[in-house]
Amino acid sequence: MNKLQENKLRKLIQQEAKKLLKEGTWAIPDTATKMKKAEQILIKFNALQKAMYDCLGDDELFDAIDNVKNRMKKLMDAGRTKLNAV
Repeated sequence: MNKLQENKLRKLIQQEAKKLLKEGTWAIPDTATKMKKAEQILIKFNALQKAMYDCLGDDELFDAIDNVKNRMKKLMDAGRTKLNAV
C-alpha cells in the first residue's frame, strides 16, 4: 500500500468513526488501556442489571440501562475504528 492509499484509508476510517459520534462526546476508548477499562465497565453494567432484576424489576429502568449499554458499545466501536486506523 502506498502513502496515498494509506492516507485515503485512514481518512475513510476516521469518517466512519465520526458517524458513530455526536456532539457532546468528549472521550472514546481510543487506546488499548481505555478499551479494556470500557469493557470492564460494560461487564459491571451487566452484573448490576442481573443483581437488580429480582428487587428492582422495572421496564423503564431496564430500558434505560440497555440504552446506556448500547451507547457504550457504539462509543467502543468508534474507539476500535480509531485504534485500527493507526
